[in-house]
Amino acid sequence: MEKQQTELNGKIETLSFRVKKTDEILQKDDRVALERQKNLAGKYGDRGEYLKGIHRRKKVRKRRRGGKVQEWAEDVEAAVDEADKCVRQLANKIEQIDRHLRHETALFEHKQAI
Repeated sequence: MEKQQTELNGKIETLSFRVKKTDEILQKDDRVALERQKNLAGKYGDRGEYLKGIHRRKKVRKRRRGGKVQEWAEDVEAAVDEADKCVRQLANKIEQIDRHLRHETALFEHKQAI
């Protein structure tokens, strides 16, 4: 179980790093960077949620119930929720870029037709 705790802590640290990079990446209009960030934040968020479930079940089985398990789970859930928020922000920015590109394409095609 200690190995899984270490693995989960590493994933949560990586997730926190990814989340912190989101604001910087949102400032760019680089669709590739936005997609990469969105995929990574989602991946680490999903992995953290999965490991949290495994770890929680093992702790409960060992009868280590109570506040510590709940506090620990809340920390993980907060990190995963933050990742979900970042994924939504990144998806919205990507959609904005795509809308702008469709608009520019339609204008170009309209000018060509005239």
